[in-house]
Amino acid sequence: MGQHEDTQNCFDTDDGEEAINRVRALVKTYAKAACAPKFILLTQPDCVPCDEARERFADGIKDGSIRTVSLDSQEGIKIVDKNKISAIPTLLLLDCQDQVITSDIESESV
Repeated sequence: MGQHEDTQNCFDTDDGEEAINRVRALVKTYAKAACAPKFILLTQPDCVPCDEARERFADGIKDGSIRTVSLDSQEGIKIVDKNKISAIPTLLLLDCQDQVITSDIESESV
C-alpha cells in the first residue's frame, strides 16, 4: 500500500479515537518521506479549550506524532489562511504543503 491508501485507511472507521491512533501511526510511519504528513493541534495562548485539547492529546504530543502550533505563529497563520480554519483548538492532518488531508469517501449529511 502507498501513502495515499494508508492515509485513507485512517478514515475508514466510525471510532474517533481509533482514527486518531491510526493517523498518529501514519505520521510516524511516513516521518521521513519526501512529502511527510503532519498531525497538528492548532491552539492559542490563554485558551481553556486549547489547554484541555493539549491534555487530551498529551501522549501524541509527547511522542511527536502530534505537534502543537500556535495560531499566533507564522506557521499557524499560514495554515489558517490556506485552509480557512475558523475554530480552535483544531486537530488537522496536513500534507507537506500544509493542505488539509480529507477522506476520499463521500460522507452522508445527517
